[in-house]
Amino acid sequence: MDRIISILSLCFFMLIASVSLAQERPTVQNRFAKKSGAVSGHLTGSTHVRNDFYDAFGFGLDLSYYFGESFGVEIRGVLIQSSLSAPALDLKERTGLTPDTYPQFGMILGGARYSIGYGKILIFKNLVVHFDPQLFLNGGVTFAERRIIPTGLFGVSLLSHFRWGLQLKIDLAGSLQFEDRTDRGTVTSFGFMPSIGIGWNSGILGGRNP
Repeated sequence: MDRIISILSLCFFMLIASVSLAQERPTVQNRFAKKSGAVSGHLTGSTHVRNDFYDAFGFGLDLSYYFGESFGVEIRGVLIQSSLSAPALDLKERTGLTPDTYPQFGMILGGARYSIGYGKILIFKNLVVHFDPQLFLNGGVTFAERRIIPTGLFGVSLLSHFRWGLQLKIDLAGSLQFEDRTDRGTVTSFGFMPSIGIGWNSGILGGRNP
């Protein structure tokens, strides 16, 4: 009987101790930067890698609005500087042939973003980076001299948040285009379009950011 009382007493004190520790445990930190109801703008730099014998580099502006912390919509405009790649220039000099694609000079796209989570990571013992891993899907058109090419972008993104509403956005996008080629008709082409953007979140105006 004494052994049972001792065991019950030990269990009771362990329960009291665990409750006390649970009350003293620090709570999870709130979001550093809230996106709900906020507009964000980013200046971007990108490159578009396709099997079209052109080197393409772009500069643009992205504007986004978030209805909640997870879902947002965006529009993107990109100016593209295209030039023949070294192999294409060599082929042109030797044979006079050029690719049956036109150099691209701009994109206008719209679409949606979805944040699949929110987290933070400690770097170098004193730098805490807050971030949203995201999925995105855009649709629109690409301008290539006399052609207007239906275009889609899809991929993953990392949106990092800093003080004063500053943001860093890294997109890893795949591209899908339906281009009318001279002799081959409509051709589906795939590409890779990574980009990096520096921007600002208007949520700070509402006092959402520390």
